Amino acid sequence: MISTLVVLLPSAHTGREFVVEHQGETRILRRSDRQLTFIAFYADRHHRVRPSKTGFRIALTYHLTLNGSRDRLRS
Repeated sequence: MISTLVVLLPSAHTGREFVVEHQGETRILRRSDRQLTFIAFYADRHHRVRPSKTGFRIALTYHLTLNGSRDRLRS
């Protein structure tokens, strides 16, 4: 696995912010109530979802992998 892709479907809710951390830097990613939201990050990033306050959140999560030799990554 090299990265993760999260697709957030439009839904009315509060809370549930997506937090990604790397090398001491924190990003809080918010979603749209009316449009699809896409979040992608490398597999070595720490991430979490804050607790829900109201409503519900619908997310599709994909683990992206690379098939074949790792030598392809070095070119």
